[in-house]
Amino acid sequence: MTPSGVSLSIIWIRYYATRSLPCLLFTEYPSVTSQRQNKWSFGMLPQVSFYILADDSPLVRGRFACRLAEKAWKNNVKTHIHLSKKEDIEPMSDLLWSFREDSFVPHATSDSDEAGEVPVTISCSEDDLQKHDGLLINLGDIIPDNINHFSRVAEVVVQSPEILELARVRFRQYRDRGMHPQHQKVGQSA
Repeated sequence: MTPSGVSLSIIWIRYYATRSLPCLLFTEYPSVTSQRQNKWSFGMLPQVSFYILADDSPLVRGRFACRLAEKAWKNNVKTHIHLSKKEDIEPMSDLLWSFREDSFVPHATSDSDEAGEVPVTISCSEDDLQKHDGLLINLGDIIPDNINHFSRVAEVVVQSPEILELARVRFRQYRDRGMHPQHQKVGQSA
């Protein structure tokens, strides 16, 4: 009994008698699936981050991309590494196996049979971008058309004049698309 003398069971019955259970389930307690669909739905703008490395080495750029992929994998985030040329796929795959002595990142090329089973995929084709919804690590020269399939985009930039100029162009293009790219300077330890 409450202080006013009304039984709690009566309040409880009146509450549920005036509401349908399905309504309560879907309006007050949205499912994880519906939250995921809203969060990752096509057309949402991804969060874009530029990581500006102090080095000019392509190897340092690749290792930093591997570190990002490893961090995403450990946080259960599907990741796709987008490259400019088909010739870059094998070296990136090798680097994901050996960028540190004590770890590797499970990965496959996007066109392989294992692509759906691994946390990280690699390709240079924009067609493969439609299969993802997590992190895009863009090591390519241009912004892929299908980046809205991702929640985050990471651009890794080294101090090479050509890569810096292409990164500046992409930064402006992201802003022109209505995104707000962030940049973060990363020291020598990359």
